[in-house]
Amino acid sequence: MLRISAIEDHNEQRLVLEGKLIVPWTSEVRSACEKARQTLEGRELVVDLKNLTVISVGIPMMSISHSDLMPISSERSDAEPS
Repeated sequence: MLRISAIEDHNEQRLVLEGKLIVPWTSEVRSACEKARQTLEGRELVVDLKNLTVISVGIPMMSISHSDLMPISSERSDAEPS
């Protein structure tokens, strides 16, 4: 199962992926990214992967984000900035 949550603030829109990212769910991720891009209004789109438990070997991650080269985050979102 895959859960996609959207968290928005003034600087970014973050899509948090949780669970298993396997082939049946890649279209859901792509759709969520496309929907988020439509409402960015100058903000950055970040795809947060830190809560994924499985990423299928057959999934080319860059194909999800290649067109916009969006940042993909694996660092903790609650971490203090250094």
